[in-house]
Amino acid sequence: MGLWQFGEIGNFYNVPLSNFIGWGVFGVVGLSLIKFFKIDTDEGYLVSLMALLGFWTTYTLFIGLYIPAVLGAILLLLFVTTTDWVEAKFIK
Repeated sequence: MGLWQFGEIGNFYNVPLSNFIGWGVFGVVGLSLIKFFKIDTDEGYLVSLMALLGFWTTYTLFIGLYIPAVLGAILLLLFVTTTDWVEAKFIK
């Protein structure tokens, strides 16, 4: 598909380690800012989270990236089984 191209080659699907470190750093910074500024994470954020995670999990499954697909499925399953929001909205 050619969505991403890297200057260096990594061990995991040719993605360099620096890419994963970058995502981790920006994820921690983003979550820290949300906590620091006490941003209300209403259900819109949760719907977006589930939609994005579901989309990319499905995408990785169909292009043959099975390890990320399994990890995404586990995260979705954990989210659905450990949050009261899902139960309150969909299981009545």
